Amino acid sequence: MALTLPPSPCGSLGPDVLGQKEQELAVLRQHALHHLQQQVQLKELDNASLQDKANHLEQQLTAIRDAVAAKDAQLSRATASIAAMQHAGDAKDKLLLDMRDAIEEAEQGLQQEAEERRAVECQAQVRLAQQQDEATHTRLQLEGALADAQAAFDAQQNLVQETRQKAAEEQAAVRSDFDQRLQQEQAKLRMELDTAKSEAAAAQQKAEGWHVQAQAAADAERRAAHAIQAAAKRLQALEAHAAQQQQQLGVKQHEVARLQSQLQEAVNVQRQALAGAEAEHAKQAASMKAMLVA
Repeated sequence: MALTLPPSPCGSLGPDVLGQKEQELAVLRQHALHHLQQQVQLKELDNASLQDKANHLEQQLTAIRDAVAAKDAQLSRATASIAAMQHAGDAKDKLLLDMRDAIEEAEQGLQQEAEERRAVECQAQVRLAQQQDEATHTRLQLEGALADAQAAFDAQQNLVQETRQKAAEEQAAVRSDFDQRLQQEQAKLRMELDTAKSEAAAAQQKAEGWHVQAQAAADAERRAAHAIQAAAKRLQALEAHAAQQQQQLGVKQHEVARLQSQLQEAVNVQRQALAGAEAEHAKQAASMKAMLVA
């Protein structure tokens, strides 16, 4: 009768569970990538809006400079008119009044333009502060996502360690059971051989005549040979089953190693994305400060 080993409890941690963990990892990685893509798109829109406002500010500054130049020209003309009035006695008072009005109007215009320029600069500074706050918020969000990914990675690492430990325990249990069954089978074979020898000896003693003795001995030898063959077959079956268990364990270890590699790759991608986002925010802040200084 051939011996069969009980089904291994490792079946509950087979390729289905590992595949599910791999799917969860893929979902986590896709979620992090989608979140980073959204942040990059938002920053690109903010950069475009900021560039438009910078162009508008530059146009306003150019208009202010042109107005100042025009007012300087008016002042130059007024000065020339005053000099002319000093030489023309009759029209002196009228020209002085006209030039005074022109100067007051120019001063009012310059004051108004200066106030508008200060308001524009104040708005730009407020926008820069908002951009810095948004950059800080985005960095905190990315750091939180990285922390979540690290926590998931640690959880997967713990699961991998538990899987390895369970696999080692199951392998030890299978080996112990195999050794125990092998010892039992060897003991049974010894008993069968001893019985066959006893039967052969008894048959040889009780048989009458040379032919009867030879026939009994041949029957005993055949029974012993059949018992040895059956035991050899059972031993081969046990060894084949143990080899199959060892092969399944190797497949599980390979899947565990591949899962660890994928988890590490996802964490590295999120770290690179965080570093790139921080560098982009620093570049935007420096560009905005340079524009304000200019």
